[in-house]
Amino acid sequence: TGTGVIVTYGYDRNDRVVSTSFSDYTPTVRYTYNARGQVTSRVDSSGTTSWGYDQAGRLVSRANTAGGGTIGYGYDKAGNLVSKTDTRGTTRYAFDASGTPVSLSYATAGGGTATTTFATDDRGRRTDTWLASSQANTVWAAH
Repeated sequence: TGTGVIVTYGYDRNDRVVSTSFSDYTPTVRYTYNARGQVTSRVDSSGTTSWGYDQAGRLVSRANTAGGGTIGYGYDKAGNLVSKTDTRGTTRYAFDASGTPVSLSYATAGGGTATTTFATDDRGRRTDTWLASSQANTVWAAH
């Protein structure tokens, strides 16, 4: 039979996990939270991951000291995620007035931009997807 690892969780007064310890001497993982109860950091043996939020409580940044870089998130007035920026570039998301996704665009490896466009029926159900890049266009349809 093998030996199991005992995992012990530490909690704060709000019943949030603030530490995870292991009986096999794996380094302890620690967490911190903001006043809203959102995780703001996680520290483990590979480094620190930090999360930032705006006044509405939406995730606006994630940074990782272990080489993961920083990711930034942007939102429109309706609260839709409209951009995600990381080391590869920015992905942009577009929505119609009802909040239905209509397209996304992102940088390609060759320095160009690829755009995916979505079509929906009158109930907001996706019916077509067009993948367009500088290389080729591809269409998927479901009717």
